[in-house]
Amino acid sequence: MTVSQRSCTGPAIITTAVVLLASSGVLFFVGVPYYIPERVKSETRLINGTKTWDKWSNISVPIFLKYHFFNVTNPEAVINHGAKFELQEVGPYVWQEKRTKEIISVDEEEDTVTFREIVRFYYRPDLSVGSLDDTINMVNLPLITAATKLYMAPGFTSWLGIQDTLMSELIDHEGETIVSKGLKIRQLIFEGVPLKETYLTMGAASSLFKETTPELKAGIFAFNYNKNGTPSKEYKIYRGVKDYKNFGKIVTYNNAKQVTCWTDHCNNIDGTDGSIFPPFVTKDTLLKVYSPDVCSSVYLVFDKEDEYHGIPVYNFKAPNPDTYPDHLQCFCPDPGRNLNNKCYVAILRLFPCKNGAPVVVSKPHFLDSPAELQNGVVGLKPNRSRHDTKMIIQPTSGAVLFASKRVQISVEYQTLPDIPGFENVNHTLVPIFWVEEYGGLEEDSLAEYRFLLVTSMQIVNIGQWIVFAGLTILLLLGIKLTCESRREKMIVRIT
Repeated sequence: MTVSQRSCTGPAIITTAVVLLASSGVLFFVGVPYYIPERVKSETRLINGTKTWDKWSNISVPIFLKYHFFNVTNPEAVINHGAKFELQEVGPYVWQEKRTKEIISVDEEEDTVTFREIVRFYYRPDLSVGSLDDTINMVNLPLITAATKLYMAPGFTSWLGIQDTLMSELIDHEGETIVSKGLKIRQLIFEGVPLKETYLTMGAASSLFKETTPELKAGIFAFNYNKNGTPSKEYKIYRGVKDYKNFGKIVTYNNAKQVTCWTDHCNNIDGTDGSIFPPFVTKDTLLKVYSPDVCSSVYLVFDKEDEYHGIPVYNFKAPNPDTYPDHLQCFCPDPGRNLNNKCYVAILRLFPCKNGAPVVVSKPHFLDSPAELQNGVVGLKPNRSRHDTKMIIQPTSGAVLFASKRVQISVEYQTLPDIPGFENVNHTLVPIFWVEEYGGLEEDSLAEYRFLLVTSMQIVNIGQWIVFAGLTILLLLGIKLTCESRREKMIVRIT
């Protein structure tokens, strides 16, 4: 290469290298960080015909429902002597869910979609411990509910003779006791336990009840009665097209923005249905989920950073405060009539939500609740790894990679003055069952997130240093050629 060629080539290489280095810097440090969030935003939109819509409207993720019942092992001692309930956990009895959306309307101007959700349950004997024909002894929820509603009914003192007659009919003539014996699992979940005739009489006596408990009115008692394949009430949620921050958030449920069970902000319907969340979750984010089963929005808090199948994630959990939070006092209304009104940590009374039925929701085995509740019965063994709710979130996309919701249903058993059989009762929250609903993305879906958020970034990170190294070498080559050209020119001039 001649001196003249070197004098042209060196600066050209330097110029090219500098331009490419600047362009690469813009690409890697501006373009790529911009592209990933924009790609995430484009995929957190509910638009008919897109992959996101298809996954949301026809959920293919396997979701399971596991019931663990508490069998009363000393029914005669409880019935005849008022002994403390001795409980033995049995199960689990497992169902697999298939969830689909029945789309009612899409409002592009409002950026909402209205739908009903249909959940079908399929029993999985291969995952269950026991048979649906297993029998258990269970605290008599219908009897305690009937007694509580009689006691709480308007004008109670003016018709004491009527309530005596009704309770006498149930206990003395129809054989109802505080423990129901020999109930089949299949009846308790979906098929239903036929109720005694007096319950139907109570259910029809609207003058005695401000509200009627549906189980009493129908004459059948089951925890999921008439729910297999029945469309839910209407949800209206934001699609996230106009504002990704609203993706999946509930606008109304059953055509209402609030429930009427509680007071103040506790009536607000906040958050999503728990299956989707807006992207860009931080450690300060409260994951709010509205649950129609408890007529309220619950929330999860950040627990720790983790890795799930090679994907960086945030673990979220149910809060476990040491004292009952002041801002949740509206979830602990006074039931009235001198019933127990103490607010317990990690306990939610569902009286207002369940038409006056003394149902209580908590973590399984009263995890994080006061010891007095755990010790109120025999046989509870709270264990955080088995009984706490958790959710694994990919923070950039907001995607739920795995979730396990665990809740316990109990009945509040207490003294009800002037109600036969309930005049002198030790206050107890008696667990009936706890249920775990869980599901997680399968490997093909995890692989998509792994490629977009992990593998692609690794490729970019490695690629940028290879590019920078190559361009740096090119720049040095250009400098070398320029220096050599100048040196040769100086030699030529001297000679």
